[in-house]
Amino acid sequence: MQAELIPAWRLKDIPKSCQTVATFSGNWDKLVTVQREDGPKDSSNALRTLIDMSLLKVTDKIVKPLDEQGEMESRRVWDPVASKMLQGKFGDATKLKRIVEDTQREKTAARNDRGEEFVPTLFKPDYSNGRPELLDSAPVNL
Repeated sequence: MQAELIPAWRLKDIPKSCQTVATFSGNWDKLVTVQREDGPKDSSNALRTLIDMSLLKVTDKIVKPLDEQGEMESRRVWDPVASKMLQGKFGDATKLKRIVEDTQREKTAARNDRGEEFVPTLFKPDYSNGRPELLDSAPVNL
């Protein structure tokens, strides 16, 4: 059976014909457990640890220096906001956030007014299979 894409899963959206085979619980940043739903609740399908995130180390990020990033790269765009937040100047950060978002909206509106389609720089525009694919021509340069 081909899985259908549902934009926002809610319990009431799950067809009655679907059978629950397992239940996951926990927190994304702590312990995540899984328990199979079939059969008696004995040792063969007991609550098991899927992953314990608290045991994992955070990997250092590899990020180009801001002056080497393109004009629209995320860290370069949002650096002024992040800097103000780190300084505890949340009012200033909020003002800068609004400027970034308004600028992005204006660029989108102008592009739409010109009838131009948005062309991604790094990824293929079709991600209907749920997996973004990097363009062969993507300027990825770490």
